[in-house]
Amino acid sequence: MGREERKRWRSGGRGGRRKRRQKKEGQCKDIELPKSKEKLLPGVRSCCLKLLSLPLGTDGGSSWGLSFLLFLAADVRSTPQLLTTKAAQCGITDDVRVDLSNCNLTAVPPFIPKSTCYLDLSHNRIFALQSTDLALLSDLCILRMMFCALSYISPDAFRGNPKLQELYLSSNKLNFIPELPALSQLSILDLSDNVYESYALRKSTHELKSLVTLSLGSPNATRINCSNLALLKGLPLKRLTLRAGVVVSGYQLGSLSQLVQLEELTLNLTFCECQQAFTDILRDLASTRLGRLTVVRFLPSLFNVFFDLLLGLRNLTQLRWLMFRDVWFNSSVLVQTISNVIQSPIEALIFLNMTYKEDTADGFQLFDIATHSRLGRLKAMVFNHYIYHSFHYPFKYPEVQELDLSNNILLATGLWYGCPDTDIFPALSSLVLRSNSFDDLSVVASKIGSVKHLKKLDLSFNPVKLQSCPSLPSSLCYFSLSGSDLGQNVLGHLSPNFLFVNLSQASIESLDTDSLLKLTHLKTLVLSSNSIEELPLNRSLPELEQLYVDNNKISTFHLRSFKGLPKLKRVHGGRNHFVCDCDLHTFLTQFNTSMLPGWPFDYRCHFPDHLAGTLLKDFHPSMVFCNLWIQASISLAVVLVMCVVLAWIFRAIGGAWYLRMLCVWLAVKRRSQRDARRLVGAMFHFVRSEWCNYELFFSQHRALGERCQDSLAFVLLEPIPPDSLPRKFLRLRTLLRQQTYLQWPQEKHKCRLFCASLRAVLGCTRGTLALRQAAEKMRQLCHTTHKDDTQQHWLINNEKE
Repeated sequence: MGREERKRWRSGGRGGRRKRRQKKEGQCKDIELPKSKEKLLPGVRSCCLKLLSLPLGTDGGSSWGLSFLLFLAADVRSTPQLLTTKAAQCGITDDVRVDLSNCNLTAVPPFIPKSTCYLDLSHNRIFALQSTDLALLSDLCILRMMFCALSYISPDAFRGNPKLQELYLSSNKLNFIPELPALSQLSILDLSDNVYESYALRKSTHELKSLVTLSLGSPNATRINCSNLALLKGLPLKRLTLRAGVVVSGYQLGSLSQLVQLEELTLNLTFCECQQAFTDILRDLASTRLGRLTVVRFLPSLFNVFFDLLLGLRNLTQLRWLMFRDVWFNSSVLVQTISNVIQSPIEALIFLNMTYKEDTADGFQLFDIATHSRLGRLKAMVFNHYIYHSFHYPFKYPEVQELDLSNNILLATGLWYGCPDTDIFPALSSLVLRSNSFDDLSVVASKIGSVKHLKKLDLSFNPVKLQSCPSLPSSLCYFSLSGSDLGQNVLGHLSPNFLFVNLSQASIESLDTDSLLKLTHLKTLVLSSNSIEELPLNRSLPELEQLYVDNNKISTFHLRSFKGLPKLKRVHGGRNHFVCDCDLHTFLTQFNTSMLPGWPFDYRCHFPDHLAGTLLKDFHPSMVFCNLWIQASISLAVVLVMCVVLAWIFRAIGGAWYLRMLCVWLAVKRRSQRDARRLVGAMFHFVRSEWCNYELFFSQHRALGERCQDSLAFVLLEPIPPDSLPRKFLRLRTLLRQQTYLQWPQEKHKCRLFCASLRAVLGCTRGTLALRQAAEKMRQLCHTTHKDDTQQHWLINNEKE
């Protein structure tokens, strides 16, 4: 294998597999019906069904396309999947799954992990499988090699894979059925659509002691002999598929009777050249435990049947399920078929893609069958893509329990066209009308109001509108409006009697708690694929067991959202827009994740961006990040440390003194007015005190705030040399050297000049009351001083005289 192939293999695991799957899904979505089949023609007007016909144009107008699906029972299921992958039984997870399909490989890569349990090599060009290709994969459980043009398989190719349970080798070019030794656990083997010329099995087949499902088929193998299937005798084979050539050339009686434990058989065979082969097959099947029979391409078009081919159905005592797919029936053969089915133990009869042609005068009518009034054990009839334009039904269906008309374009008027007011389906319990054209829920509710035993109503994927308040039957338990685009308005019209409600793809953005509270009997609520962002808290649904909220926009779950759900068993909540935070992590640690189907691979982080795609089980935030008590403890410790550090700094720089000064300053500031323009600083004998320093600091601060240079007036009552002040009064020493001040004169005759200068300074004050009072005191002081000087001068003069 070259470098490019190795690179494609490395990128072709999960991401490549996802891209290929998306590509295939995109291709499937592009498939549409031909436009020529969309024209509607008049259909049949029966008592209660107006069947819509589609033109086919292949028989000169004698046949018409009629696409409808009719169920008349309660236990009809889809075609059994004979080759079902059982990955869960092998314990397969993504880490042991390798998908190398569509990688243009020419050989099995040698570097596949030894722990691989699931390996897909389909759609490559691997022509041979050698003995060493898979020898190291001892844990291999499932191998898929379809569409590989594989033509050779070594007899020892699977000796190193003792745990292999499923082997798919269909659609290759194997010229013979290969040897498969040492595969005692193999349960599913698919060798269909190869080119071998016979069904001859190898001797190693008897070693397949666990073989349950087998599929064989080749366009070159047209005969079935006893020797071909003899080696299957004694094996626990329950499901067999035979895909022979276009036409069966022969069948040896007794070939299938060897498979006594056979329960399901699919015959993709055509019996136009050997009609006796089909009757012989039915005879052999009477010796088995066959319960389900599917016949594909049973008869081609324009073919005449000369005897009753299906007479042997009456002898299949354990057959309960019969399907005809891609078949052509004449009216006479259809009458024989239904007549034999009615007289057999069959309970479900299904026709898929059946072309019908009349070869009798009145066509097929149920009344033509002599035992039409006695339907035996038949409980279900399915007509899907039935090609005809006229059909008649009895007036009433007293035995009908289920009616399914899905995947049509029926309207309310078409389904109940011409219906009388009487009870047409007295035993009807299930009505499925998926993917039709019903547009008014009230009309449907009025039509089914008389059905007393109706328990199930499915109107999914219809353009339903709530034009008025519908009145649904009180007996209704199962209700589905999936894909209806009704939004949250539909929640207010749900009945308290509902046990199952499906509102997926209904464009619901929020949930009305009041509307949900009345659903006291609800057991299953499906809200998948909507736009719900959060679940309501503390809602009470006492009987709810399963909740589907996957594929929404939910960012997180809260335990309070499930507190009122005591019987909850499953919560389908995958593929949402989860925000990986502490709230979500707390929920996951306290919630039982075994109740989350798809855990853990369907539960991934959507936000934040650096965690996008991370599995929720791998999201582990730190304890400090999510524990509030730890966060509070750390915060408290940090605050205490900071307080201690600040206290030490406060004490070291004398913060107590600054604090006291600040308190004093604030007290003075509150008493002062903002419009004060001048401050007076008076220095007396207390100049050396702390209070004097504070007064100076306060005055200078206000001077700077007022931005006025003459707002400070220094008055000295005694000489104070600047150099005599302590060093801590550096500011005062500087101001005394730079700024003019008034000093009380020692000579008494200069007192008048000092008082005049002081009056000049204080006289211009127009500030607050405090300043005016200070100025008045200074005037009084000067006046008293001047008066004393005058009196003293008068006394001296008198004494001299």
